[in-house]
Amino acid sequence: MLEGSQGCDLDLNHSGDYPYVTSRNVSTTQLLADSGISSERLLQTIMVIRPFPIRISNITKSDEYIYSGNYGDGEELTWTQINIAAMYGSYPHRGYVECFPHHLKRKRLKKIITHCPEVGLKQVFGENYRSKSLDTITLLEALELERLMYKSRGLPEYETKLIEIPMVDSDFPPNTIFDQSEQTTVTKMERRVFDLDIKKLKTNCQINTPSSLYLNFFQHLDLDYKGEKGNFEDYYFHKYLREYFSWLESETNVEISALGTGPKNGDRILKKTLVKMIQKG
Repeated sequence: MLEGSQGCDLDLNHSGDYPYVTSRNVSTTQLLADSGISSERLLQTIMVIRPFPIRISNITKSDEYIYSGNYGDGEELTWTQINIAAMYGSYPHRGYVECFPHHLKRKRLKKIITHCPEVGLKQVFGENYRSKSLDTITLLEALELERLMYKSRGLPEYETKLIEIPMVDSDFPPNTIFDQSEQTTVTKMERRVFDLDIKKLKTNCQINTPSSLYLNFFQHLDLDYKGEKGNFEDYYFHKYLREYFSWLESETNVEISALGTGPKNGDRILKKTLVKMIQKG
């Protein structure tokens, strides 16, 4: 069993994002070649994907502003959009947060900006963050700053003061948001996140010919499944998720084999057997 380097989306030859690519090719055939194994001996390939692809931060560890590329035609999202949509099992489309009653007051904005780390301001507003006017800050930008403010205090669960959201868990106060944002292992900088470019995924499937798809970070689509373990047939998935599964499988012509639901071993919902048994003659 071989686990390949991640990042076929950043493949040196096939990603289409040069120079924002890896330093080598990342594919099934390249992994086999590197391992000295003939492609004739390949039994199956499990392709691990995410509902919302990621890129590294546009800000370095030394706070320099760089450009780290996009994700094909996938629109760049914010972790706020994903966090709130996942709480209600919906998709983080453009304008999603504006549907909630909100209170975007200058006094509150000033307080958030004052307590938000400089790297957070740069992350939301870009390199020229100092020239940003209070009157031009959108609700989504304000929510992102609020999230980064609480994150800098080590609070992945916090009560937003900017919007009113329905209760999703009686164990938490009203307007509680659960932050699912991620950081890179080495630099500890927050990753950028994008909508899925299905054309890019289909290209990756053509390159790697996967036997099945392992949909990791499934909890980003619905927070109720975070840390869940079990078999696919034991769960009832609501219409939005069933349509998502059907769309993904029909577009790629590849079956989903498992849903990754968390960082621990066994945090997954199994749809089919992952490892095929070798038929002995």
